[in-house]
Amino acid sequence: MAEPYSILIADDNDDDVSFLLLGFADIQVPIAPTHVRDGHSVLELLNGDRHFNLVVLDYYLPKKNGEEIIRTLLSRGRLPQIVVLSSSLSSEQHRKLWAAGVRKVIEKPPDLGGFAVLAARLVSIIANDSSSVRPPPDLDS
Repeated sequence: MAEPYSILIADDNDDDVSFLLLGFADIQVPIAPTHVRDGHSVLELLNGDRHFNLVVLDYYLPKKNGEEIIRTLLSRGRLPQIVVLSSSLSSEQHRKLWAAGVRKVIEKPPDLGGFAVLAARLVSIIANDSSSVRPPPDLDS
């Protein structure tokens, strides 16, 4: 059996987290999830020695939002593979995330079936990523 993917799920909506975990179960992909409910906890975990294949980050977290989390990670010199989820982001927020190095911003699904599709997309992102931690982009070029 393959080693499970280590995924940090940062979302303060317990229903969304439950639906995502059910989505992973539906597609029968082994994962080792870690769930946190606020931006401060994300930064604490990513400051340590823990390795995650993917960080699934709700943009609108309490204490620190997605943009603040990504800026802090960039200042530390390491940007893990991050997928930002949100039900509504402005084009300016999309632009800022893109400039910060986030290449996947996905709209939150409206129902359980959509979370199974999301889970499959997330696994595909992990499988196609040659490195789950990459250096931050050069924003001056």
